[in-house]
Amino acid sequence: MEACRHGVNPKLVLAIIDVESAGKWKAKNGIAMGLMQLESTTVVALGYYGSKLALLNPVVNIHYGVKYLVKLASRYKYGWDVVSAYNCGRPHWRRGLGFMCLGRKTDYVQKVVERFKRQKARFSRTNKPFTIAE
Repeated sequence: MEACRHGVNPKLVLAIIDVESAGKWKAKNGIAMGLMQLESTTVVALGYYGSKLALLNPVVNIHYGVKYLVKLASRYKYGWDVVSAYNCGRPHWRRGLGFMCLGRKTDYVQKVVERFKRQKARFSRTNKPFTIAE
């Protein structure tokens, strides 16, 4: 899986996909698209040069969604701050407004936490502390 290749917890990726698109690969919300609801400006900043339509491809969408999580994790070490940053979106970080999202348990983060715990319970019986690459 793409998450493992980049050292990201696959359960976290599944939780984000569940919250972002409910697993619907054709999901669109404004300019965000696909399983991980990526915006074209975000993926271009990560080196993507394909078409906007190609972002609906689950393989492409997950690859760049995970790549974005890795980039955020390198900047914001604590796991839930990374999730909050993911939800705030790249324009906030570019303008230096991302700090407003950090440390807050937004509804979005709470939903991801719930889904993550369900994934964790489904696949594991351990209760280790959360890290982005757990």
